[in-house]
Amino acid sequence: MGALLPLGSQEQMNSFSRTQALIVLLVALVLLSVYGWSYLNQQGRFRQSPLLSAQQVFIQVSGEVKSPGIYSFDQPVTLSQAVARAGGLLAPLRPADQREWASEPISNSSRIHLIENSKGVIHLKLGQMAVPNRLALGVPLDINEASVAELSQVPGIGPKLAQGIVALRARRGVFSKLENLREVKGIGPATVRRLKPYLTLGTKD
Repeated sequence: MGALLPLGSQEQMNSFSRTQALIVLLVALVLLSVYGWSYLNQQGRFRQSPLLSAQQVFIQVSGEVKSPGIYSFDQPVTLSQAVARAGGLLAPLRPADQREWASEPISNSSRIHLIENSKGVIHLKLGQMAVPNRLALGVPLDINEASVAELSQVPGIGPKLAQGIVALRARRGVFSKLENLREVKGIGPATVRRLKPYLTLGTKD
């Protein structure tokens, strides 16, 4: 008959085993969450949170303002409103044309970058938010305007398909519906369905 371990040693072993089991369980849950999210995202089943309502827009304000960041607004929104939400200009800077700022409307997912010149006057540069920010906010890309680099960042597209989409757009003109993407080699009905949350239609003048 084998020697029995002292009571204190048995308790230590039981405690150590429970601790090990808890650690293994936590690691397994983390790994399952990570791989599960990755799989759903690759399959196009991951959807962004519905942050964007029909009347809401997101604007990024950067540069010479007190609180750079991304802000939400009810439509319509002007340049002066967006700058004011970001805390206003850093003193003692002043805008080049305050009247123009007060009335100039801006569209969803715009980025306003404010730059100071040598005379302390602020000029602005209007553009679009980075693609990851737009997609995270639920703002789809316009397939009639997006570049290869932008489309490449959409889940399920990548550089090769992005090049095919832009090449097809150059040949045929603007897309009239998302299903036109099926003309690109490598894009079938299932792929179009997966891409719909990330893409939208627009027209060029």
